[in-house]
Amino acid sequence: MLVDGENAHPKKYDEVLNEVSSKGSIAIKWVYANWTLPNHKGWKEIMLETGSAPKQQFHIAKDAADHALIMDAIELICTNDRINAFCIVSSDGGFAGLAHRIREKGLHVMAIGRSNTPVHFRNACHDFIYVENLAQDNSEESFNDGYEDSALDELLLKAFGQLCGDESSVYLGDLGAISLF
Repeated sequence: MLVDGENAHPKKYDEVLNEVSSKGSIAIKWVYANWTLPNHKGWKEIMLETGSAPKQQFHIAKDAADHALIMDAIELICTNDRINAFCIVSSDGGFAGLAHRIREKGLHVMAIGRSNTPVHFRNACHDFIYVENLAQDNSEESFNDGYEDSALDELLLKAFGQLCGDESSVYLGDLGAISLF
């Protein structure tokens, strides 16, 4: 997992780690930024707590941290046979080329970024997850919109019964089109 620390927010990092770790083991957690700048101070504690490694890149040129991330990613895909997937955490469309290169090497590429991430970067990835969708409230009440489980089950069975007729299966999209009230 390679993180554009100048583009991603440290307060969402735990949620990002939870999402990525649900897909598999995270071998590398590198966060790129110019850590001498005070606006990146919020990353220190979260990196210590999560065992993530800071990758220092001074602003000697425009997008220097992005370039360091890209160079490290290319080195990893060319030298490490044990890595089978990458996660890029950024909303910067400049990483689309990297995502394409990772895919060309036959590796899975996932990215996590904001909803305003350019479409060319989102489409270059196998999976793109919007950071705004992470750690949504998944409580039973919000999931069921106030229905008890048995009431929800009853509604689903009623809709299925209306659709199936002599068939043993129905299209899920058709269930949503049934008026039960």
